[in-house]
Amino acid sequence: MATWTPDPGTRSRPTGWLALCAAAALAAGCPAPYEDDDTAGDDDTQADDDTYVDGCIELNGVASFRYVQDAVDAAVDGDLVSLCAGLFLESVSINKAITLTSHSAAPPTIRGVGGAPAVRVVGVQGARVEKIVVEADDVAIHVSDSGAATLSAIQVEGGTPWAVRVTGADVVVEDSVFTANAAGGIDVEDGSTLSVLRTAIRAGGGHGIRATGSAIAVEDVEFAGIADPDLTDAVESGIAISAEALTTLTVLGGSFSDGGSGIQATGGTVDVRLATFTRLDRGILHTGASEGTLANGNTFESVRGIAVEFGGAGTVDGNTFTFPDESDTAQGVVVTQATGTVRVAGNVMDGLGGGGIRISTQTAGATVQLQDNTATDCGDHGISVSGADVLSLSGDVVQGIGWDVPAEEAGVGVHLDGVASATLSGVSVGLTDGFGVRIEGGATLANGLSVVGAGLGGVSASGGAGVTLEAAVLEGNRGRGIRASGGSVVLLEGGSISETESRTDPVDGTTSLPGAAIEAEGTSTSVSATGTAFSANGAGILAEDASLSLDSTSLSAAHGSVVDATVTGAAVPTLEVRDSVVAGGDAGITATGYSVTLAGVTVTGAGTDSVTVQGGSGSTLSDVDVADGGGRAVLIGETSGVSIDGLEISGCPGAGLVIASSVGVTAADVRIVGAVDTGVLVQASESVSFEGLDVQDTAGDGFSASQVAGLSLAGASVRGSTGDGIDVSYTSLAVSLGSESLGNLGNGLRVVGGSATLDGLDASQNGEDGIGAFSAAVLDAAACVLSTNGGYGLRGTDALITAAGSTFVANTSGGVNASGGTLDLAANVGVSTNGGDGIRVSGLLTGSIVDTPISSNGGYGIWCQGNTVDIDPCHNPMSTNASGDFAELAGCDLACTVD
Repeated sequence: MATWTPDPGTRSRPTGWLALCAAAALAAGCPAPYEDDDTAGDDDTQADDDTYVDGCIELNGVASFRYVQDAVDAAVDGDLVSLCAGLFLESVSINKAITLTSHSAAPPTIRGVGGAPAVRVVGVQGARVEKIVVEADDVAIHVSDSGAATLSAIQVEGGTPWAVRVTGADVVVEDSVFTANAAGGIDVEDGSTLSVLRTAIRAGGGHGIRATGSAIAVEDVEFAGIADPDLTDAVESGIAISAEALTTLTVLGGSFSDGGSGIQATGGTVDVRLATFTRLDRGILHTGASEGTLANGNTFESVRGIAVEFGGAGTVDGNTFTFPDESDTAQGVVVTQATGTVRVAGNVMDGLGGGGIRISTQTAGATVQLQDNTATDCGDHGISVSGADVLSLSGDVVQGIGWDVPAEEAGVGVHLDGVASATLSGVSVGLTDGFGVRIEGGATLANGLSVVGAGLGGVSASGGAGVTLEAAVLEGNRGRGIRASGGSVVLLEGGSISETESRTDPVDGTTSLPGAAIEAEGTSTSVSATGTAFSANGAGILAEDASLSLDSTSLSAAHGSVVDATVTGAAVPTLEVRDSVVAGGDAGITATGYSVTLAGVTVTGAGTDSVTVQGGSGSTLSDVDVADGGGRAVLIGETSGVSIDGLEISGCPGAGLVIASSVGVTAADVRIVGAVDTGVLVQASESVSFEGLDVQDTAGDGFSASQVAGLSLAGASVRGSTGDGIDVSYTSLAVSLGSESLGNLGNGLRVVGGSATLDGLDASQNGEDGIGAFSAAVLDAAACVLSTNGGYGLRGTDALITAAGSTFVANTSGGVNASGGTLDLAANVGVSTNGGDGIRVSGLLTGSIVDTPISSNGGYGIWCQGNTVDIDPCHNPMSTNASGDFAELAGCDLACTVD
């Protein structure tokens, strides 16, 4: 017997079939199944009007029946009932394991009568119907309460509500064509099992297959044009496979096209593989899943809504989602209320305006796995996951997200919201209008993350998120490389942030986002970077009330501060920079209101101030190197409890180290070299101490202080300044052993007002005086060396001066010059070889010179005029002064006191 296969293009039986067969008769090879019994012109619509022709209906090859039902009734299990080509007007009921088929090349047609199905299979195991065309006013074929029933090579076209109905049965439909059926192709209910193979279901009404409480398997089936024009909801306008209270649905191969939805299922398990979904409102919808969804190797093209949507657990693997015209509503994979494990891997998505992958869940224990997905030119987001307990992304690539919608809520490459624990490995994001990666809450570990060309920033962390980025590369993003806010903690380990550009604010169109490598805000927010490289960014790191820690990093910026930290509230956050290089930028490191720790840091090439610590408390600077800045090197202002241990400054045109309005600053091993305006400038501060200060070759004063209560220098060296070596005004200064002020063009030490206690200062080789004291300054110079200065060794005007154990030698203008105030010299080493007078006094209120050798000076030993008290010259050894030992002028009494 030849195998009959329906023509997939057949949509209707040729018209005039009955007239053609009646005219041709049997001799012409067209065996009519019946001939007219009635009056001419009878429409032959009733079976009892007709007499069947022998030879059309066979049982096991024997033509002995006038009606199909007669042959079926006579058959037993295993028999074969076969029909000739033609039209059979009767409803056939099968309740035996027989085969109803065709024995001609062309298929017969059975048309049901009286509103009954054309063929019914009831209560039987193993019945088979094949190679026939079926027509009916109601269901064409109805299989109920049967097992292992097969419908093969069946054609049902138009008119019937359903081509096939299956009720409580196990049915296989294969190699069939169902076309333009009013309600749909196959209706399955009451715990049935249905397999559909190599079949076409086209241009139906609301459904291709509709199933309730059943198990469905579909392989290589074509669903096309399934739509119901009476339904207004576009997504519900037609469903190729609709399954409620599902047990299982498996789809292998085949196609779904030009209708409403491809598959809609509730409950059970859905497994769809190697199928094609084209020009639909929705691809696959699986809700209320008890076990899960599997979509593998499918192609979704021009699906206007969501391509794959399910709730519960599932796997979407190796599918392609494309919309060539870039639809604003198309989405790839959507998982709502995920439970168990959700895996989305190896999928390719392009042109989906609604987004690539979106997974949300509030179910405890949900695990989401994303791997090697590619989302390109998707309008809203590439990947969005919310509420999962555990998430992993590996090798996913997201490009071109946003379609010029510059808002933080749209155009996000990867968006994680409330994910308890997320791991990202080798994820790449590029060219998004919003953030490349946006993380809200939860803990995220990213290894090898790459974000390039994001419109609002590379990575955003908010809502208390804990984010660790290992070996991340954030390049060419706008606005900021990383934004941290809302109490989030961001850790960077290695990696780089580079070429971050400014961007116009999307809200008002005028405010420019700063182009910062990192922007952090909020009192409980913190950012830490270890071994990270920051380069060529519009600005460096901006922090507002947030804590920063940088270790073993290199930072540079095209403009703006490289590090700029500001406090707006009452909290004192921390800024730590360790073993790092900070280069370029309008300013180097600026911290306002922070507790700052700089350790092993090099700051170079800042356009203005290099390091600013303003406000806050408890800051420390150790092993800090500042070079080639455009303004002040280091500013300590309005702060307290600052410790400096190891600071080197060179090549800064402003002041080297500035301490202003601060309390409790200690500085050790500070070295300042180069053309700075002032080496050290201390103003309006309290309790400031230096140990081991070394200032060389400054363009202004080496050390300058004003209005400082409690300033001390120990082991200080100030040399080669073009101004005074040390200049203090209205300051209480203490200089201890080992300090020197040498070779400065101005004074070695200049004191105006205030007080200065000197123990062992060497103020020599200066262009003007060694020490100058003015304006009621109180000066106590003990064991000082004042020699070879261009002016006097010691000069005072209206100052209160005490000197003991000091040396005044070879100063150009003289040893000591005091006018006004007081002068008490006792047990000094000597006043000798000075170019002018050894000691010159005038207008003193009090004075005494005791036990001080005065010799070999170019003028008088002591020159005195207009003193109101006596100067005793007799208790000082004098000799070989060029003009004599004494010059007693008007108003001066140089009287010796006899012991």
